[in-house]
Amino acid sequence: MKRKVQQLTNLVVTISLFSGRPNPQWSLTKQQADGWIQYWNKADLSEYAVPLASKLGYSGCRVQKNKHSYWVIFNSCVSFYDYDTVISKSDPGREMEFFLLRTASSETKNLLAEMKVID
Repeated sequence: MKRKVQQLTNLVVTISLFSGRPNPQWSLTKQQADGWIQYWNKADLSEYAVPLASKLGYSGCRVQKNKHSYWVIFNSCVSFYDYDTVISKSDPGREMEFFLLRTASSETKNLLAEMKVID
């Protein structure tokens, strides 16, 4: 059974860079938020949660829904945390992750390209 999230707005994306600089952060537009929810709703469930990063550099991104609900995206996996519940889905080809990264500012995309996260 797939767990669906309703359409919403006010999603905030934060990229974890561990670069000594502040992590880039921005809000999704309503259209981008709707696109993100469509990706989430159609993704297949996974038994694996996003692993905690233990390296310098890029270690995925986070989408904050509200104070207690957020997604963590990294390494072909997306996990949604809502209070004490965790639902994970697979992200083959990192489509969901790259969708979010493409919504970043030009400056952030240039930084991600320098770090060889995106082309």
